[in-house]
Amino acid sequence: MRSEDLPAAVHLSAELGYPVELSDARTRFAAIESRRDGALLVAEASQGRIAGWIHVGAERTLTNGDLAEIRGLVVARDERRRGTGRRLVAAAEEWSRRNGYRAIRVRTRIVREDAHAFYRACGYELEKTQHVFSRKLEEEPR
Repeated sequence: MRSEDLPAAVHLSAELGYPVELSDARTRFAAIESRRDGALLVAEASQGRIAGWIHVGAERTLTNGDLAEIRGLVVARDERRRGTGRRLVAAAEEWSRRNGYRAIRVRTRIVREDAHAFYRACGYELEKTQHVFSRKLEEEPR
């Protein structure tokens, strides 16, 4: 992915239900691009139009060791079921192999049944289900 691809990536993210402001995407892209433990990759359709993108990165834990994780995958509606997603996943897997990871994981929301079927068709196996908790962190009072 190049910075010029960000408007298309932002559009595709919103299409999938994950809206992001372009200015926020630019800041996040710069942070991801400056590190070596992840990659943002795109698939191009005709005339250089972005057909989809994938974000893959390192997941490091004390208990499980290092593995790669697909952190985001978005394919344009009109490009789905044409092999674009499979090519992006294959590219993420290749990046992972080249960078020494022996396993790759992906998390997907429980309601995204099409995504579950897609990953199973790509050879991924359901490992577990879980709840994800988060908490907004505010600045500490001075």
